[in-house]
Amino acid sequence: MRRITENLAGMRRLLYSRGMRALGIIILLILVFSLQTTVLRLIEIGGVRPDLITIAIVFIGYHFPRGNSILAGGLLGLAQDALSGGIIGMNMLSKGLIGFCVVFLKESIILENFFSQFFLIAGATVLEGLAFQFLSDAFPMIHLADGFWKDVAISALYNGSAGPIGFFILRRKIAGPAGSKLFHIEDVPS
Repeated sequence: MRRITENLAGMRRLLYSRGMRALGIIILLILVFSLQTTVLRLIEIGGVRPDLITIAIVFIGYHFPRGNSILAGGLLGLAQDALSGGIIGMNMLSKGLIGFCVVFLKESIILENFFSQFFLIAGATVLEGLAFQFLSDAFPMIHLADGFWKDVAISALYNGSAGPIGFFILRRKIAGPAGSKLFHIEDVPS
């Protein structure tokens, strides 16, 4: 019986190790990117669909160790740039910036209710719009579509509304019930 207990303890340490945490983030990113590029094309309001990638970056930035959201944001942004056929680097910069800001703010914000999650994710969407505006002003070859800020406002409302639902699902499916977490999520100091 003691040997079984020791084996279970060893497996638990393995699951909580950095490698498994990284594997959990990679699985999450693949799932989010797949949903973003396939299923969500069917769900549009005003020509805008929720940005699960932004929601996932905010979730990773808040619940996982420092640096993971910046890396995840940069990689997902690069993948978006590569598949969009646009200028490489715009999404990479904006998503990495979102990851950086969430890591910077994570100890100042408690994301335990709908409104704080809504405002953080809506703010991240507006920050992404500001990054695109900055890049279009800095580089004349980048042109934003007419009605860009109207689309950013709709996206901010849409992402802010979908974010708390995404957080709930991610906490239940990725973290699992208390005591049986597959991937360790850090507790943020209050």
